[in-house]
Amino acid sequence: MKLAFIALLLGISIGYFYGYDDARHHTKNVVERTVDRVGGKNRDRMSNDVDKQTEDVHE
Repeated sequence: MKLAFIALLLGISIGYFYGYDDARHHTKNVVERTVDRVGGKNRDRMSNDVDKQTEDVHE
């Protein structure tokens, strides 16, 4: 139990300092950067504009 508590405390402290350092170097958070990296190239092709999709079908 004592070892688990120490491991948890160590993980939280490492994560806190890693996140703090990451926030100082980037204006966007991790999630926004990941979405930009993964889905950014396909974002123009994938659209949720229902009106445009129905107009494209009827043309």
